[in-house]
Amino acid sequence: MKHTRAVFLLLVPVVFLYSGCVTEGNEEVSVTYHLNNGYGDAPVDATAYSPGSEVVVLPVPADAAAPLGTTFYGWSTARDGRGAFYKPGAAFVINKHTILYALWTGDGTNANYPKLASTKDELLTIGTHDNFALAADIDNMDTVLFTQNTPFFGTFDGRGHTITLNIDKSGSETTKRVGLFAYNTSPSVIKNLNVTGTITVSVTAADSALLEIAVGGIAAAIENTAAIKNCRSSVNITVTSDISYISVGGLIGAGYGKPTVEYCYYSGQLKSTYTGSANDYHHFISGITTYNAQGTMTHTVSEAGITWTNDNVGYAVAKGDARGIMRFTASTTSNVVLTDNYALGTVAMTDNLGTVTTQAANEDYDGAAVSALQIGSEVWWRYTAGWDDVWGGDRPTVDKPWTWDAAAKRPKLAAF
Repeated sequence: MKHTRAVFLLLVPVVFLYSGCVTEGNEEVSVTYHLNNGYGDAPVDATAYSPGSEVVVLPVPADAAAPLGTTFYGWSTARDGRGAFYKPGAAFVINKHTILYALWTGDGTNANYPKLASTKDELLTIGTHDNFALAADIDNMDTVLFTQNTPFFGTFDGRGHTITLNIDKSGSETTKRVGLFAYNTSPSVIKNLNVTGTITVSVTAADSALLEIAVGGIAAAIENTAAIKNCRSSVNITVTSDISYISVGGLIGAGYGKPTVEYCYYSGQLKSTYTGSANDYHHFISGITTYNAQGTMTHTVSEAGITWTNDNVGYAVAKGDARGIMRFTASTTSNVVLTDNYALGTVAMTDNLGTVTTQAANEDYDGAAVSALQIGSEVWWRYTAGWDDVWGGDRPTVDKPWTWDAAAKRPKLAAF
């Protein structure tokens, strides 16, 4: 006897919950506020938003209490402040359920609550020993932080944001050190920072008492055990002078003592022109840094376009002054730890007759050679250049901030 089994299909509607807002498919989403270690009641936005709608960010309630030693600064899409940042009154387009976490700015003494900046004026409040962090990109930075005699000792976390420089030190210049930072010394750390824009220095001995100048995209001078980590500079630097000693670097102008540079790269243009007539002169110019006498330089890459020119004297006296990665004297070579440093292209120097001389490749000075094809590959950066230890990919973290920019074919820092 043949039996027939009846099969019943129970259809249950699938409902997705969004913190109080119900959505089926592509319906409403919500925004929720979180005081993030603050005390009291968070703001409430009861609006059910359609994806693509504009949200105006609410202020923190007047009766909300801040963590000890802090004040309210703004809102972030990430609990640790490493997300999209909004001030109260700002607007953003919402496409999914969003939580905004309160950010609390400290006075610079607490590493867990660094002093925050999202504008140039706020950046200029940085103190010599501050724990400091960026909450947003900053444009048109035309002031050098600190001076040749006042170093920075603290910690600066760019959180993947970008500072655009517009620094012009032409004419009667008395500043020995020119860069975003003039002078960093231990235990300072600069990390997770993009710097772009321009630095221009044009000065003669007649209108300056200076005997030497250092110019760098991130720091003009760095000494002792100070460190620069997970940073990118694309600053275009142009120096013109008859002063005998000038050090120009894409990241650092001059390094002294035992500084550390790791997981950084430079992709701008460096131009140094000597206009004097003395035979005893040096315009040192390198993709990453000069004078890193006893430090550590690991996992750096330079794409520098280097132009070294002298108008009045020959090339021979300055031979070796232009290098792809680093410029230092032979007597200090054994004291520098160099690991996985690479440079794209060749370095050329032009003398007063217009003769172009290509520097002989030297891996200590120029890093290992890399081709344009290689440098455009994520696989090359991660496994040949050795950046896999700091590679966050689709899930960047504080310790692994680098991701891949498929359009630019270069690594980029996650903007936290």
